[in-house]
Amino acid sequence: MAKVMILASYAPSLLNFRGPLMKALTLKGHKVVACAPDISIDIEKKLSQINVTGHSLSMQRTGVNPLKDWKTLAALKKIIVKEKPDVLLGYTIKPVIYGSLVSRYARVPETYAMITGLGYTFFGDTIYRKLLSRFVQLLYRAALKGCRFVFFQNPDDINLFLKLRLVKKAQAILINGSGVDLDHFQVTPLPSVPSFLLIARLIKEKGIYEYAEAARIIRKQYPEIKFALVGWIDSSPAAIHISDLQKWQQDGLIQYSGRVSDVRMSISCLVCIRSALLQGGYSEDSS
Repeated sequence: MAKVMILASYAPSLLNFRGPLMKALTLKGHKVVACAPDISIDIEKKLSQINVTGHSLSMQRTGVNPLKDWKTLAALKKIIVKEKPDVLLGYTIKPVIYGSLVSRYARVPETYAMITGLGYTFFGDTIYRKLLSRFVQLLYRAALKGCRFVFFQNPDDINLFLKLRLVKKAQAILINGSGVDLDHFQVTPLPSVPSFLLIARLIKEKGIYEYAEAARIIRKQYPEIKFALVGWIDSSPAAIHISDLQKWQQDGLIQYSGRVSDVRMSISCLVCIRSALLQGGYSEDSS
């Protein structure tokens, strides 16, 4: 059986997005090691429950500080050399780039990458952002060269990487996103009046501003429709402005719930709000 290392830049995503994958691997007899920055005791315990070993890694999820990134490379090299994985899978930009580069150095037999999005470093309208984008593309090209396959979650990204020659066509595979566990997220009846819920990190690339503008346009004609938002203001340079979020709330466009540990509660609350509204018992104060 193989030893598989899953490398992430955000510890909770190991369970939220890769949990079923890791569980399936362990059930087949493979040994799984999960690596991410700041793995808490709670996350480590939950990983242990599915027979996965957790390793905390020194990594700055956002930002381009060369000294801190060099420390990440050194720490990652130490972990990979110690664990000697047979397979490495990295997802999101830094785990993909640094994981793939160190994997080649450590002679990991099989390396895979998953491109879940491009991130703010890939585009820019200033000289600095354009130079940064060019540098990131060079890193991608060097890193992905050693990957057996590179998985993409949307066709635009795969087409762009092929156009920029960051990956070979034989390597690139398009998948249908991260998937949804239908046992965990069970189907519930739709409310009589449509409601919308956006769950995302509050950064521009997630379409937060477009969502707020859509709410403004639709609620002019259909004021009974509600728009809810769940997520947190990220440390990314692309984070939305707090003042904009406050203005949307003041204008009654968005019902903002902040960061939640279980998004199913947000969906349930939204359905409850709709039920109360239909019964004439809903008011802004009671929300």
